[in-house]
Amino acid sequence: MSQIFFAITISILFLVFYILLTFWYRLYLSKIEMVKEQTKLDIQIDKYIPEEKRSEMREKLDQISNIIRETEKSLEREIEKKVKAAKSQDSLVVDESLIIEQAEKEYLIHSAEFGSAMPKTEEELHVDMENLKESIDTLESLDKEYYLSEPKKADVGIGMFYDKITRKFQQIIEEQQLLNYKIIPIQRLKYHAIKEIKNIKDDDFLPILNLMKETELITDFIEINPKLYIIILTNEKYDFSNPEKVILTFAYDEETLTIEDLLKKTEWDFSYASKVLNELFSKDIASITDDRIIVEGFGSEEERIKWNMSISKFDEKNRLRKEEKKKKKEAFELRLHDKLKDVGEEPSIKEEKEEKKDYIIESEKDLKPDVEESPQIKFKSKPQVKNIAELKKIRAIYEESPEEISESDLKKLISQTILSFHEKYSLLNGGLVQYEKISNFIKGDIEDASEDLIQETIVKLNKLKMIHNTFKLMDHQFITFKEIKLEKSEKDFITFALDKKPMNKEDFIKGLGWDEEKVLSIMKDLQSKGILRIERNNIIIPGIIQKE
Repeated sequence: MSQIFFAITISILFLVFYILLTFWYRLYLSKIEMVKEQTKLDIQIDKYIPEEKRSEMREKLDQISNIIRETEKSLEREIEKKVKAAKSQDSLVVDESLIIEQAEKEYLIHSAEFGSAMPKTEEELHVDMENLKESIDTLESLDKEYYLSEPKKADVGIGMFYDKITRKFQQIIEEQQLLNYKIIPIQRLKYHAIKEIKNIKDDDFLPILNLMKETELITDFIEINPKLYIIILTNEKYDFSNPEKVILTFAYDEETLTIEDLLKKTEWDFSYASKVLNELFSKDIASITDDRIIVEGFGSEEERIKWNMSISKFDEKNRLRKEEKKKKKEAFELRLHDKLKDVGEEPSIKEEKEEKKDYIIESEKDLKPDVEESPQIKFKSKPQVKNIAELKKIRAIYEESPEEISESDLKKLISQTILSFHEKYSLLNGGLVQYEKISNFIKGDIEDASEDLIQETIVKLNKLKMIHNTFKLMDHQFITFKEIKLEKSEKDFITFALDKKPMNKEDFIKGLGWDEEKVLSIMKDLQSKGILRIERNNIIIPGIIQKE
Protein backbone atom coordinates (compact mmCIF):
# COMPACT_ATOMS: atom_id res chain seq x y z
CA MET A 1 0.00 0.00 0.00
CA SER A 2 2.81 2.39 0.92
CA GLN A 3 4.59 1.63 -2.34
CA ILE A 4 1.45 2.47 -4.35
CA PHE A 5 1.00 5.73 -2.43
CA PHE A 6 4.66 6.62 -2.98
CA ALA A 7 4.33 5.89 -6.70
CA ILE A 8 1.19 8.04 -7.00
CA THR A 9 2.91 10.89 -5.13
CA ILE A 10 5.93 10.73 -7.41
CA SER A 11 3.63 10.69 -10.48
CA ILE A 12 1.73 13.75 -9.26
CA LEU A 13 4.99 15.62 -8.56
CA PHE A 14 6.31 14.78 -12.01
CA LEU A 15 3.00 15.93 -13.54
CA VAL A 16 3.12 19.24 -11.64
CA PHE A 17 6.76 19.70 -12.64
CA TYR A 18 5.94 19.00 -16.29
CA ILE A 19 3.02 21.49 -16.23
CA LEU A 20 5.22 24.19 -14.64
CA LEU A 21 8.03 23.48 -17.09
CA THR A 22 5.63 23.71 -20.01
CA PHE A 23 4.19 26.98 -18.72
CA TRP A 24 7.70 28.43 -18.15
CA TYR A 25 8.85 27.34 -21.60
CA ARG A 26 5.80 28.93 -23.19
CA LEU A 27 6.58 32.22 -21.42
CA TYR A 28 10.22 31.93 -22.45
CA LEU A 29 9.28 31.45 -26.13
CA SER A 30 6.86 34.37 -25.90
CA LYS A 31 9.60 36.64 -24.48
CA ILE A 32 12.03 35.57 -27.22
CA GLU A 33 9.39 36.39 -29.85
CA MET A 34 8.73 39.78 -28.26
CA VAL A 35 12.47 40.56 -28.18
CA LYS A 36 12.80 39.64 -31.85
CA GLU A 37 9.82 41.78 -32.78
CA GLN A 38 11.10 44.69 -30.68
CA THR A 39 14.55 44.40 -32.31
CA LYS A 40 12.99 44.54 -35.78
CA LEU A 41 10.90 47.53 -34.78
CA ASP A 42 13.96 49.32 -33.30
CA ILE A 43 15.86 48.78 -36.55
CA GLN A 44 13.02 50.25 -38.59
CA ILE A 45 12.56 53.19 -36.22
CA ASP A 46 16.30 53.95 -36.35
CA LYS A 47 16.13 53.75 -40.14
CA TYR A 48 13.08 55.89 -40.82
CA ILE A 49 12.59 58.16 -37.78
CA PRO A 50 14.83 61.20 -37.01
CA GLU A 51 16.99 60.70 -33.92
CA GLU A 52 15.31 63.43 -31.88
CA LYS A 53 11.88 61.79 -32.33
CA ARG A 54 12.82 58.13 -31.74
CA SER A 55 12.21 58.03 -28.00
CA GLU A 56 8.85 59.77 -28.45
CA MET A 57 7.89 57.30 -31.23
CA ARG A 58 8.86 54.30 -29.06
CA GLU A 59 6.72 55.63 -26.21
CA LYS A 60 3.77 56.08 -28.55
CA LEU A 61 4.15 52.56 -29.98
CA ASP A 62 4.36 51.12 -26.43
CA GLN A 63 1.21 53.00 -25.53
CA ILE A 64 -0.53 51.64 -28.64
CA SER A 65 0.59 48.06 -27.81
CA ASN A 66 -0.66 48.44 -24.23
CA ILE A 67 -3.99 49.75 -25.48
CA ILE A 68 -4.30 46.78 -27.87
CA ARG A 69 -3.49 44.28 -25.11
CA GLU A 70 -5.93 45.88 -22.68
CA THR A 71 -8.60 45.99 -25.38
CA GLU A 72 -8.11 42.30 -26.17
CA LYS A 73 -8.34 41.37 -22.49
CA SER A 74 -11.43 43.54 -22.08
CA LEU A 75 -13.05 41.95 -25.12
CA GLU A 76 -12.30 38.43 -23.86
CA ARG A 77 -13.78 39.23 -20.44
CA GLU A 78 -16.84 40.76 -22.05
CA ILE A 79 -17.31 37.78 -24.34
CA GLU A 80 -16.99 35.37 -21.41
CA LYS A 81 -19.64 37.27 -19.47
CA LYS A 82 -22.00 37.32 -22.44
CA VAL A 83 -21.43 33.63 -23.18
CA LYS A 84 -22.11 32.69 -19.55
CA ALA A 85 -25.23 34.86 -19.50
CA ALA A 86 -26.46 33.35 -22.75
CA LYS A 87 -25.80 29.82 -21.45
CA SER A 88 -27.70 30.46 -18.21
CA GLN A 89 -30.67 31.95 -20.05
CA ASP A 90 -30.82 29.22 -22.67
CA SER A 91 -29.66 26.22 -20.66
CA LEU A 92 -32.92 24.42 -21.39
CA VAL A 93 -32.57 24.88 -25.13
CA VAL A 94 -29.92 22.34 -26.03
CA ASP A 95 -29.52 23.40 -29.66
CA GLU A 96 -28.96 27.08 -28.82
CA SER A 97 -26.43 26.20 -26.11
CA LEU A 98 -24.48 24.17 -28.61
CA ILE A 99 -24.57 27.07 -31.03
CA ILE A 100 -23.28 29.44 -28.34
CA GLU A 101 -20.46 27.06 -27.43
CA GLN A 102 -19.53 26.71 -31.07
CA ALA A 103 -19.59 30.50 -31.46
CA GLU A 104 -17.27 30.85 -28.46
CA LYS A 105 -14.81 28.39 -30.04
CA GLU A 106 -15.01 30.21 -33.37
CA TYR A 107 -14.32 33.52 -31.63
CA LEU A 108 -11.29 32.13 -29.79
CA ILE A 109 -9.93 30.59 -33.00
CA HIS A 110 -10.52 33.83 -34.90
CA SER A 111 -9.08 36.14 -32.20
CA ALA A 112 -5.99 33.96 -31.81
CA GLU A 113 -4.76 35.31 -35.14
CA PHE A 114 -4.80 38.81 -33.70
CA GLY A 115 -2.90 38.08 -30.52
CA SER A 116 -0.15 40.54 -31.41
CA ALA A 117 -0.08 43.78 -33.36
CA MET A 118 3.58 43.22 -34.26
CA PRO A 119 4.35 42.12 -37.84
CA LYS A 120 5.22 38.44 -38.31
CA THR A 121 7.02 38.65 -41.65
CA GLU A 122 9.38 41.08 -43.37
CA GLU A 123 6.61 41.91 -45.84
CA GLU A 124 4.17 42.82 -43.04
CA LEU A 125 6.91 44.84 -41.37
CA HIS A 126 7.55 46.75 -44.60
CA VAL A 127 3.82 47.49 -45.00
CA ASP A 128 3.57 48.63 -41.37
CA MET A 129 6.56 50.92 -41.73
CA GLU A 130 5.11 52.45 -44.89
CA ASN A 131 1.86 53.10 -43.01
CA LEU A 132 3.87 54.55 -40.13
CA LYS A 133 5.74 56.89 -42.47
CA GLU A 134 2.44 58.00 -44.03
CA SER A 135 1.03 58.69 -40.56
CA ILE A 136 4.09 60.74 -39.62
CA ASP A 137 3.85 62.66 -42.90
CA THR A 138 0.18 63.34 -42.20
CA LEU A 139 0.89 64.54 -38.66
CA GLU A 140 3.65 66.79 -39.97
CA SER A 141 1.67 67.97 -43.00
CA LEU A 142 0.84 71.11 -41.02
CA ASP A 143 4.49 71.69 -41.62
CA LYS A 144 4.68 70.74 -45.26
CA GLU A 145 5.90 74.16 -46.25
CA TYR A 146 4.43 74.99 -43.37
CA TYR A 147 4.14 75.32 -39.78
CA LEU A 148 7.02 73.50 -40.91
CA SER A 149 9.81 75.87 -40.80
CA GLU A 150 11.03 76.12 -37.21
CA PRO A 151 10.38 79.86 -36.94
CA LYS A 152 6.77 79.42 -38.08
CA LYS A 153 6.28 76.52 -35.75
CA ALA A 154 7.58 78.55 -32.85
CA ASP A 155 5.85 81.80 -33.66
CA VAL A 156 3.01 82.21 -31.16
CA GLY A 157 1.08 84.40 -33.60
CA ILE A 158 1.14 81.97 -36.54
CA GLY A 159 -1.86 80.01 -35.24
CA MET A 160 -3.90 83.18 -34.82
CA PHE A 161 -2.84 84.33 -38.30
CA TYR A 162 -3.91 81.03 -39.89
CA ASP A 163 -7.19 81.09 -37.99
CA LYS A 164 -7.88 84.60 -39.30
CA ILE A 165 -7.02 83.58 -42.88
CA THR A 166 -9.22 80.48 -42.59
CA ARG A 167 -12.21 82.68 -41.79
CA LYS A 168 -11.26 84.94 -44.69
CA PHE A 169 -11.16 81.94 -47.05
CA GLN A 170 -14.64 80.97 -45.89
CA GLN A 171 -15.85 84.50 -46.56
CA ILE A 172 -14.35 84.43 -50.08
CA ILE A 173 -15.97 81.06 -50.83
CA GLU A 174 -19.37 82.42 -49.77
CA GLU A 175 -19.09 85.85 -51.44
CA GLN A 176 -17.85 84.41 -54.76
CA GLN A 177 -20.54 81.68 -54.61
CA LEU A 178 -17.91 78.97 -55.06
CA LEU A 179 -20.13 76.47 -53.23
CA ASN A 180 -22.13 76.26 -56.48
CA TYR A 181 -19.29 74.10 -57.82
CA LYS A 182 -18.32 70.62 -56.68
CA ILE A 183 -14.63 71.26 -57.30
CA ILE A 184 -12.51 74.33 -57.99
CA PRO A 185 -8.80 74.72 -58.82
CA ILE A 186 -6.66 76.27 -56.08
CA GLN A 187 -5.84 79.12 -58.49
CA ARG A 188 -9.45 80.29 -58.32
CA LEU A 189 -9.25 80.72 -54.54
CA LYS A 190 -5.71 82.16 -54.72
CA TYR A 191 -6.81 84.85 -57.18
CA HIS A 192 -9.33 86.29 -54.72
CA ALA A 193 -7.17 85.65 -51.63
CA ILE A 194 -4.11 87.58 -52.83
CA LYS A 195 -6.34 90.53 -53.71
CA GLU A 196 -8.12 90.67 -50.36
CA ILE A 197 -5.57 89.42 -47.78
CA LYS A 198 -2.41 91.33 -46.92
CA ASN A 199 0.84 89.56 -45.99
CA ILE A 200 -0.29 86.15 -47.24
CA LYS A 201 2.41 84.07 -48.92
CA ASP A 202 2.24 81.18 -51.35
CA ASP A 203 3.58 78.84 -48.64
CA ASP A 204 0.54 79.62 -46.46
CA PHE A 205 -2.11 78.13 -48.75
CA LEU A 206 -1.48 74.40 -48.26
CA PRO A 207 -1.30 74.54 -44.43
CA ILE A 208 -4.47 76.61 -44.29
CA LEU A 209 -6.28 74.19 -46.62
CA ASN A 210 -5.06 71.39 -44.35
CA LEU A 211 -6.64 73.16 -41.38
CA MET A 212 -9.89 73.66 -43.28
CA LYS A 213 -9.91 69.98 -44.22
CA GLU A 214 -9.24 68.87 -40.62
CA THR A 215 -12.01 71.12 -39.31
CA GLU A 216 -14.36 69.97 -42.14
CA LEU A 217 -14.74 73.45 -43.62
CA ILE A 218 -13.84 71.82 -46.95
CA THR A 219 -14.17 68.13 -47.77
CA ASP A 220 -10.72 67.64 -49.24
CA PHE A 221 -8.03 69.01 -51.52
CA ILE A 222 -6.23 66.74 -53.98
CA GLU A 223 -2.94 67.18 -55.81
CA ILE A 224 -3.49 66.74 -59.55
CA ASN A 225 0.05 67.84 -60.41
CA PRO A 226 2.65 69.97 -58.55
CA LYS A 227 1.07 73.18 -59.89
CA LEU A 228 -2.60 72.21 -59.70
CA TYR A 229 -4.59 71.28 -56.60
CA ILE A 230 -8.33 70.60 -56.68
CA ILE A 231 -10.43 71.82 -53.72
CA ILE A 232 -13.49 69.63 -53.03
CA LEU A 233 -16.43 71.74 -51.86
CA THR A 234 -19.19 69.13 -52.06
CA ASN A 235 -19.76 66.51 -49.37
CA GLU A 236 -18.83 63.75 -51.80
CA LYS A 237 -15.48 61.99 -51.56
CA TYR A 238 -13.42 61.81 -54.76
CA ASP A 239 -10.52 59.57 -55.69
CA PHE A 240 -9.07 60.43 -59.09
CA SER A 241 -7.09 57.85 -61.04
CA ASN A 242 -3.91 58.92 -62.84
CA PRO A 243 -5.61 58.99 -66.29
CA GLU A 244 -8.38 61.18 -64.80
CA LYS A 245 -5.73 63.52 -63.39
CA VAL A 246 -4.20 63.76 -66.87
CA ILE A 247 -7.52 64.88 -68.32
CA LEU A 248 -8.07 67.41 -65.49
CA THR A 249 -4.56 68.81 -66.08
CA PHE A 250 -5.19 69.36 -69.79
CA ALA A 251 -8.70 70.70 -69.09
CA TYR A 252 -7.17 73.45 -66.94
CA ASP A 253 -4.03 74.16 -68.98
CA GLU A 254 -5.59 74.21 -72.47
CA GLU A 255 -7.76 77.03 -73.74
CA THR A 256 -10.18 74.47 -75.14
CA LEU A 257 -9.81 70.70 -74.85
CA THR A 258 -11.54 68.54 -77.44
CA ILE A 259 -11.56 64.75 -77.59
CA GLU A 260 -9.35 64.97 -80.67
CA ASP A 261 -6.84 67.17 -78.78
CA LEU A 262 -6.87 64.71 -75.87
CA LEU A 263 -6.13 61.73 -78.17
CA LYS A 264 -3.20 63.61 -79.78
CA LYS A 265 -1.66 64.70 -76.47
CA THR A 266 -2.01 61.36 -74.68
CA GLU A 267 -1.75 58.97 -77.67
CA TRP A 268 -4.60 56.97 -76.16
CA ASP A 269 -6.93 55.03 -78.44
CA PHE A 270 -10.54 56.20 -78.60
CA SER A 271 -12.01 53.30 -76.59
CA TYR A 272 -9.61 53.84 -73.65
CA ALA A 273 -10.14 57.62 -73.68
CA SER A 274 -13.91 57.08 -73.70
CA LYS A 275 -13.64 54.73 -70.72
CA VAL A 276 -11.61 57.27 -68.68
CA LEU A 277 -13.93 60.13 -69.68
CA ASN A 278 -17.00 58.13 -68.68
CA GLU A 279 -15.47 57.50 -65.24
CA LEU A 280 -14.90 61.25 -64.90
CA PHE A 281 -18.43 62.06 -66.16
CA SER A 282 -19.93 59.60 -63.64
CA LYS A 283 -18.54 61.81 -60.87
CA ASP A 284 -20.65 64.65 -62.33
CA ILE A 285 -17.78 67.15 -62.41
CA ALA A 286 -17.12 67.21 -66.16
CA SER A 287 -19.19 67.12 -69.35
CA ILE A 288 -18.85 67.41 -73.14
CA THR A 289 -20.33 70.43 -74.90
CA ASP A 290 -19.81 70.96 -78.65
CA ASP A 291 -17.09 68.28 -78.60
CA ARG A 292 -15.25 70.22 -75.85
CA ILE A 293 -14.43 68.71 -72.45
CA ILE A 294 -15.74 71.15 -69.84
CA VAL A 295 -15.06 71.14 -66.10
CA GLU A 296 -17.51 73.70 -64.76
CA GLY A 297 -15.51 74.66 -61.66
CA PHE A 298 -12.49 75.51 -63.83
CA GLY A 299 -14.20 78.60 -65.22
CA SER A 300 -13.86 80.02 -68.71
CA GLU A 301 -10.68 80.46 -70.73
CA GLU A 302 -10.63 84.22 -69.98
CA GLU A 303 -11.02 83.61 -66.23
CA ARG A 304 -8.14 81.11 -66.12
CA ILE A 305 -5.85 83.54 -67.98
CA LYS A 306 -6.79 86.26 -65.51
CA TRP A 307 -6.14 84.01 -62.48
CA ASN A 308 -2.79 82.77 -63.79
CA MET A 309 -1.52 86.26 -64.67
CA SER A 310 -2.45 87.63 -61.26
CA ILE A 311 -0.82 84.69 -59.44
CA SER A 312 2.29 84.98 -61.63
CA LYS A 313 2.71 88.65 -60.63
CA PHE A 314 2.15 87.71 -56.99
CA ASP A 315 4.84 84.99 -57.17
CA GLU A 316 7.30 87.33 -58.90
CA LYS A 317 6.74 89.97 -56.22
CA ASN A 318 7.45 87.41 -53.49
CA ARG A 319 10.56 86.22 -55.32
CA LEU A 320 11.93 89.76 -55.53
CA ARG A 321 11.15 90.30 -51.86
CA LYS A 322 13.10 87.15 -50.90
CA GLU A 323 16.04 88.21 -53.06
CA GLU A 324 16.05 91.66 -51.45
CA LYS A 325 15.99 90.10 -48.00
CA LYS A 326 18.88 87.80 -48.97
CA LYS A 327 20.91 90.78 -50.26
CA LYS A 328 20.33 92.69 -47.02
CA LYS A 329 21.45 89.67 -45.02
CA GLU A 330 24.64 89.34 -47.10
CA ALA A 331 25.31 93.09 -46.77
CA PHE A 332 24.84 92.80 -43.01
CA GLU A 333 27.31 89.91 -42.81
CA LEU A 334 29.75 91.81 -45.04
CA ARG A 335 29.66 94.87 -42.73
CA LEU A 336 30.26 92.61 -39.74
CA HIS A 337 33.18 90.95 -41.52
CA ASP A 338 34.79 94.33 -42.31
CA LYS A 339 34.29 95.62 -38.79
CA LEU A 340 35.76 92.53 -37.17
CA LYS A 341 38.79 92.74 -39.45
CA ASP A 342 39.42 96.44 -38.94
CA VAL A 343 38.72 96.50 -35.19
CA GLY A 344 41.36 93.84 -34.55
CA GLU A 345 42.19 93.26 -30.90
CA GLU A 346 40.19 94.69 -28.01
CA PRO A 347 40.88 98.46 -27.74
CA SER A 348 42.27 99.80 -24.48
CA ILE A 349 40.20 102.02 -22.20
CA LYS A 350 42.09 105.05 -23.50
CA GLU A 351 41.41 104.14 -27.11
CA GLU A 352 37.73 103.58 -26.33
CA LYS A 353 37.43 107.11 -24.98
CA GLU A 354 39.12 108.53 -28.07
CA GLU A 355 36.85 106.50 -30.35
CA LYS A 356 33.55 107.48 -28.70
CA LYS A 357 33.24 110.61 -30.81
CA ASP A 358 33.32 108.48 -33.94
CA TYR A 359 30.09 106.55 -33.19
CA ILE A 360 27.27 107.25 -35.65
CA ILE A 361 23.85 105.81 -36.46
CA GLU A 362 23.64 104.22 -39.88
CA SER A 363 20.72 104.99 -42.17
CA GLU A 364 17.60 102.80 -42.05
CA LYS A 365 18.21 101.87 -45.68
CA ASP A 366 21.49 100.15 -44.80
CA LEU A 367 20.17 98.30 -41.75
CA LYS A 368 18.58 94.88 -41.88
CA PRO A 369 14.84 95.19 -41.06
CA ASP A 370 14.87 92.58 -38.29
CA VAL A 371 17.88 94.13 -36.51
CA GLU A 372 17.15 97.03 -34.20
CA GLU A 373 18.95 100.31 -34.85
CA SER A 374 22.11 100.55 -32.80
CA PRO A 375 25.37 102.54 -32.79
CA GLN A 376 27.80 101.41 -35.46
CA ILE A 377 31.53 102.12 -35.64
CA LYS A 378 32.82 104.71 -38.06
CA PHE A 379 36.40 103.95 -38.93
CA LYS A 380 39.02 106.67 -39.50
CA SER A 381 39.87 105.00 -42.78
CA LYS A 382 37.05 103.74 -44.94
CA PRO A 383 36.80 99.92 -44.57
CA GLN A 384 37.90 98.12 -47.69
CA VAL A 385 34.92 96.55 -49.49
CA LYS A 386 35.28 92.78 -49.29
CA ASN A 387 33.30 90.18 -51.12
CA ILE A 388 31.10 87.96 -48.95
CA ALA A 389 32.75 85.06 -50.78
CA GLU A 390 35.80 85.53 -48.49
CA LEU A 391 33.89 84.03 -45.58
CA LYS A 392 32.85 81.13 -47.77
CA LYS A 393 36.49 80.67 -48.76
CA ILE A 394 37.55 80.58 -45.11
CA ARG A 395 34.79 78.08 -44.40
CA ALA A 396 35.92 75.85 -47.29
CA ILE A 397 39.55 75.93 -46.10
CA TYR A 398 38.47 75.09 -42.53
CA GLU A 399 36.35 72.13 -43.62
CA GLU A 400 39.25 70.73 -45.68
CA SER A 401 42.22 71.61 -43.45
CA PRO A 402 41.24 73.00 -40.01
CA GLU A 403 44.87 73.24 -38.92
CA GLU A 404 45.60 75.85 -41.64
CA ILE A 405 43.06 78.35 -40.27
CA SER A 406 44.46 81.28 -38.31
CA GLU A 407 42.93 82.39 -35.01
CA SER A 408 41.59 85.59 -36.58
CA ASP A 409 39.85 83.62 -39.34
CA LEU A 410 38.47 81.21 -36.75
CA LYS A 411 36.98 84.17 -34.86
CA LYS A 412 35.29 85.30 -38.09
CA LEU A 413 33.73 81.87 -38.51
CA ILE A 414 32.56 81.89 -34.89
CA SER A 415 31.04 85.38 -35.37
CA GLN A 416 29.24 84.24 -38.49
CA THR A 417 27.94 81.12 -36.68
CA ILE A 418 26.64 83.19 -33.74
CA LEU A 419 24.74 85.50 -36.09
CA SER A 420 23.54 82.47 -38.06
CA PHE A 421 22.13 81.07 -34.80
CA HIS A 422 20.29 84.33 -34.19
CA GLU A 423 19.00 84.41 -37.78
CA LYS A 424 17.73 80.84 -37.52
CA TYR A 425 16.22 80.89 -34.04
CA SER A 426 15.28 84.53 -33.38
CA LEU A 427 11.56 83.88 -33.85
CA LEU A 428 11.83 80.78 -31.70
CA ASN A 429 13.54 82.27 -28.64
CA GLY A 430 12.59 85.95 -28.86
CA GLY A 431 16.23 87.05 -28.84
CA LEU A 432 17.05 85.60 -25.39
CA VAL A 433 19.56 82.72 -25.39
CA GLN A 434 21.40 80.77 -22.69
CA TYR A 435 25.15 80.79 -23.42
CA GLU A 436 25.41 76.99 -23.34
CA LYS A 437 22.93 76.77 -26.24
CA ILE A 438 25.01 79.03 -28.45
CA SER A 439 28.22 77.29 -27.35
CA ASN A 440 26.82 73.86 -28.26
CA PHE A 441 25.59 75.20 -31.60
CA ILE A 442 29.03 76.66 -32.42
CA LYS A 443 30.92 73.51 -31.40
CA GLY A 444 28.60 71.41 -33.52
CA ASP A 445 29.65 73.53 -36.50
CA ILE A 446 33.26 74.41 -35.56
CA GLU A 447 34.99 71.69 -33.56
CA ASP A 448 38.10 73.82 -32.88
CA ALA A 449 36.12 76.61 -31.22
CA SER A 450 37.35 76.89 -27.63
CA GLU A 451 35.36 78.48 -24.81
CA ASP A 452 37.89 81.33 -24.64
CA LEU A 453 37.52 82.13 -28.34
CA ILE A 454 33.72 82.01 -28.11
CA GLN A 455 33.67 84.31 -25.08
CA GLU A 456 36.13 86.71 -26.73
CA THR A 457 34.00 86.83 -29.88
CA ILE A 458 30.84 87.49 -27.84
CA VAL A 459 32.59 90.40 -26.08
CA LYS A 460 33.56 91.91 -29.45
CA LEU A 461 30.08 91.43 -30.91
CA ASN A 462 28.68 93.10 -27.82
CA LYS A 463 31.02 96.09 -28.31
CA LEU A 464 29.92 96.27 -31.94
CA LYS A 465 26.27 96.10 -30.78
CA MET A 466 25.67 93.00 -32.87
CA ILE A 467 24.78 91.47 -29.52
CA HIS A 468 22.68 93.77 -27.37
CA ASN A 469 23.63 92.63 -23.89
CA THR A 470 24.82 89.81 -21.62
CA PHE A 471 23.75 89.05 -18.04
CA LYS A 472 23.77 86.20 -15.51
CA LEU A 473 21.03 84.18 -13.82
CA MET A 474 22.41 81.92 -11.10
CA ASP A 475 25.65 80.60 -12.62
CA HIS A 476 24.40 80.75 -16.21
CA GLN A 477 25.28 83.46 -18.71
CA PHE A 478 22.54 84.80 -20.98
CA ILE A 479 22.81 86.72 -24.25
CA THR A 480 20.20 89.06 -25.74
CA PHE A 481 20.20 90.00 -29.41
CA LYS A 482 17.73 92.83 -28.93
CA GLU A 483 16.63 95.10 -26.10
CA ILE A 484 14.75 92.98 -23.59
CA LYS A 485 13.80 94.37 -20.21
CA LEU A 486 13.20 91.62 -17.66
CA GLU A 487 11.69 92.35 -14.26
CA LYS A 488 13.01 90.47 -11.20
CA SER A 489 9.92 88.27 -11.08
CA GLU A 490 10.40 87.37 -14.76
CA LYS A 491 14.04 86.44 -14.12
CA ASP A 492 12.94 84.32 -11.13
CA PHE A 493 10.40 82.57 -13.37
CA ILE A 494 13.07 81.79 -16.01
CA THR A 495 15.59 80.71 -13.35
CA PHE A 496 13.08 78.23 -11.88
CA ALA A 497 12.67 76.60 -15.33
CA LEU A 498 16.43 76.12 -15.91
CA ASP A 499 17.59 72.50 -16.38
CA LYS A 500 14.12 71.11 -15.61
CA LYS A 501 11.63 69.28 -17.77
CA PRO A 502 8.88 71.52 -19.22
CA MET A 503 6.33 72.14 -16.46
CA ASN A 504 2.75 73.37 -16.36
CA LYS A 505 1.27 76.37 -14.62
CA GLU A 506 0.53 74.47 -11.40
CA ASP A 507 4.20 73.42 -11.07
CA PHE A 508 5.29 77.08 -11.13
CA ILE A 509 2.60 78.08 -8.61
CA LYS A 510 3.78 75.35 -6.23
CA GLY A 511 7.52 75.74 -6.85
CA LEU A 512 7.68 79.53 -6.64
CA GLY A 513 5.00 79.92 -3.98
CA TRP A 514 3.14 82.48 -6.09
CA ASP A 515 -0.60 82.76 -6.60
CA GLU A 516 -2.17 81.82 -9.92
CA GLU A 517 -2.80 85.45 -10.94
CA LYS A 518 0.89 86.36 -10.62
CA VAL A 519 2.06 83.29 -12.55
CA LEU A 520 -0.42 83.96 -15.36
CA SER A 521 0.65 87.61 -15.48
CA ILE A 522 4.35 86.68 -15.79
CA MET A 523 3.52 84.06 -18.44
CA LYS A 524 1.58 86.63 -20.44
CA ASP A 525 4.41 89.19 -20.24
CA LEU A 526 7.08 86.67 -21.32
CA GLN A 527 4.84 85.41 -24.09
CA SER A 528 4.33 88.94 -25.42
CA LYS A 529 8.13 89.33 -25.55
CA GLY A 530 8.39 86.12 -27.59
CA ILE A 531 10.37 84.33 -24.86
CA LEU A 532 7.72 81.83 -23.76
CA ARG A 533 5.27 79.57 -25.54
CA ILE A 534 2.84 76.84 -24.48
CA GLU A 535 2.68 73.32 -25.89
CA ARG A 536 0.09 70.85 -24.58
CA ASN A 537 -0.23 72.81 -21.31
CA ASN A 538 3.57 72.68 -20.84
CA ILE A 539 5.51 75.94 -20.56
CA ILE A 540 8.41 76.08 -23.01
CA ILE A 541 11.17 78.72 -22.90
CA PRO A 542 13.11 77.95 -26.11
CA GLY A 543 16.08 80.17 -25.23
CA ILE A 544 17.07 78.15 -22.17
CA ILE A 545 18.17 74.54 -21.72
CA GLN A 546 15.24 72.41 -20.57
CA LYS A 547 15.40 68.65 -20.19
CA GLU A 548 13.46 66.49 -22.62
